[in-house]
Amino acid sequence: MIRKIYTSLIILVILAAVAAGVILWRKWQTAPVADRVRLSPARVSEIKSMVELSTVDIYEEIPLKGSIGKKHLVARVALEGSVSFDLDSLRLEERGDTVKVILPAAKVELRESTRPGSYEVIDVWNDALFGSAQFTTAEENALKRRLIDSAEREIYRKGYVSEARRRAARSVADLLSGTTGRPVVVVSLP
Repeated sequence: MIRKIYTSLIILVILAAVAAGVILWRKWQTAPVADRVRLSPARVSEIKSMVELSTVDIYEEIPLKGSIGKKHLVARVALEGSVSFDLDSLRLEERGDTVKVILPAAKVELRESTRPGSYEVIDVWNDALFGSAQFTTAEENALKRRLIDSAEREIYRKGYVSEARRRAARSVADLLSGTTGRPVVVVSLP
């Protein structure tokens, strides 16, 4: 499922990049020579939309095994979210003939899916002989919060954040170097 989503995102980014490239190339060909060298605010908004396309959407179904006291729970939880960049924090600096772009730190958002069937309890039990195996909603939510925190760390380990950062840097560098005709340096904050 993730591979299908990932492939769809790659195709979407490629199509958007090609369309943007054709439009910008036509504008660049008809622009006066002075506009080819200077960076204008209109191009900044175009850069931000390309970075927005460089986010990675996530959908995973993972097992939840947890306990509170002597009560234990095993369930299947579907998580969804994204890796994105805060576009308000994107900074551009012109240094001589070079444009320096500073990408903000990646923002990972992960939450329990709201789709039907996204949470399924498989088994519950209590180690105490006559203890109740029923979990309260607050207890289940505490277990889910731990699971989501662990899954967010796993997103970094799997390289989703690094891939999103690489794609964003590549898109911004290609767009800016094509529109300004100047060298572009993209710096990513961790």
